[in-house]
Amino acid sequence: MSNPIFYSPDLDEADLSQMVNVSNNAGNTFQNIQTLVFNPSYNGAISIITGLPNVTSILFPYLVESGSPNSVGSSINIQSLPKLKSVWFPFYTRYNGSGAWNISTNPLLTDIQFPLFRGSFATQLGLIRFAGNTALVTIMLPSLTRLCLGLHITANPLLISIVAPLDTLTFQNGASVAFDFSSNALPITEVNRLLRLLANNLAFTSAGSSVTFAGGTNGAPSGDGITAKAALQARGVNVTTN
Repeated sequence: MSNPIFYSPDLDEADLSQMVNVSNNAGNTFQNIQTLVFNPSYNGAISIITGLPNVTSILFPYLVESGSPNSVGSSINIQSLPKLKSVWFPFYTRYNGSGAWNISTNPLLTDIQFPLFRGSFATQLGLIRFAGNTALVTIMLPSLTRLCLGLHITANPLLISIVAPLDTLTFQNGASVAFDFSSNALPITEVNRLLRLLANNLAFTSAGSSVTFAGGTNGAPSGDGITAKAALQARGVNVTTN
């Protein structure tokens, strides 16, 4: 589908709808775009947002659900954007697709907002992944209620806080779930807190599930963190820590 913004190299903001791939594959496409705003009529499929050298913010101001019947593709990838600082989905509540969320390798990204995101409600979601965002300090998913296969928040070397109600999550029946928090900078108190939340979640029992805090400068658990780790292992959950 042709779109006039392909021929407007001086634009610094784009309001997009029904775009499948937003990238810089043509070499001069979107060279000066700084802000991507997806408008109220948007119901297309976004699979990749990458290769845009000057994008600083991405906003889906009206999106409430994605996946069937309101498709935003089988996966979302926002990655390798050298100037990206913020990603906002202010009213987004649930994902109904079968692919994976991936926000990764954005070196200046400090602001990720999914305040109402409840999680995946399809038969499976590969995983929700935030990785290699080297300036990211906090990830907040305060409304998360359901996961299918996993939550991977890894290799964010400044990350010290993960805000999510891990103690009340529900999961796809019978699925092994992987919580991978490896290679971050989570202090001992945060590691202990996250282990306690997971241990308090009596729905997190599937054999073959895992929790990983290894690598980076993540703290080693202590006190009630050690107790929570042991409780998870007694359920058959594989727990790896520093």
